[in-house]
Amino acid sequence: MLRRFSLLLVVILLIPSISVAADAIYSQEDIPRISVDELKALLDDKEDVHILDVRSHSSYDKSNLRIKGDRRILFEEIESWASSVPKDARIVTYCT
Repeated sequence: MLRRFSLLLVVILLIPSISVAADAIYSQEDIPRISVDELKALLDDKEDVHILDVRSHSSYDKSNLRIKGDRRILFEEIESWASSVPKDARIVTYCT
């Protein structure tokens, strides 16, 4: 299962960076990243983390890869979704 995750680009985001996305543009260097092993450790430790699958429809439909407990959401919907979760929530997005 860990090998399947290795194909994913896993990015950790905090709500504040999403909620101000309309006001600022972040470069890839500004967004903290975590490894597959770090995400696995969070899940094993039952940490409170929201996992968002932001793959395109075609990528999602072509793949059997899923992370248990993830939520399928379009990238364009993240900002509106983020307004419904606590500001200090830990969010991990992934795509292929």
